[in-house]
Amino acid sequence: TSFDHCVVVDFETTGLAPGFRPVEIAWLEFDLNFKAIDRVESLINPQIPIEFAAQQVHGISESMIADAPTLDDFMRVQHSNKFNTSNVLVVAHNAKFDLPIFAPFCGQSTPLCTMDLGRRFYPNADNYQLQSLAKLCGIKQVPTHRALEDVETCFALLTHFAKSNSMSISQLVDL
Repeated sequence: TSFDHCVVVDFETTGLAPGFRPVEIAWLEFDLNFKAIDRVESLINPQIPIEFAAQQVHGISESMIADAPTLDDFMRVQHSNKFNTSNVLVVAHNAKFDLPIFAPFCGQSTPLCTMDLGRRFYPNADNYQLQSLAKLCGIKQVPTHRALEDVETCFALLTHFAKSNSMSISQLVDL
């Protein structure tokens, strides 16, 4: 499979209730040799309240996002609809959560979930949370429930899975 872009993406959101929206986005674009090309992060104005429990997790408050762009503005205006006509590999930890938010901004998207890869490579792990897998794999970055730090940890995990199993991006996607 040939991709125009490979990105690791993460969102922090208003909560987990149906209709939740992002309050922060980050992505790290990388090439097929796992070399980071670009890092992007921004707070996002969800235009709905942030649930208290969610705010306790990521620490993003209403006042912090008051002047932030909406996700639509951020993707279509500030980033010129960069992925709109592209075939994008979208890597995320729990891709089922992040992909539906990001995919509408891609021409075509293929998910690659580091949580699923963790289950495959470490079937006996205690759990498959980002922090637990990072620790298990000896990754020094610690995810903090802020989008860019979580993206960096997810990327380190992806790179670890590829190198320790001598696999390319295409092979990981095909698993």
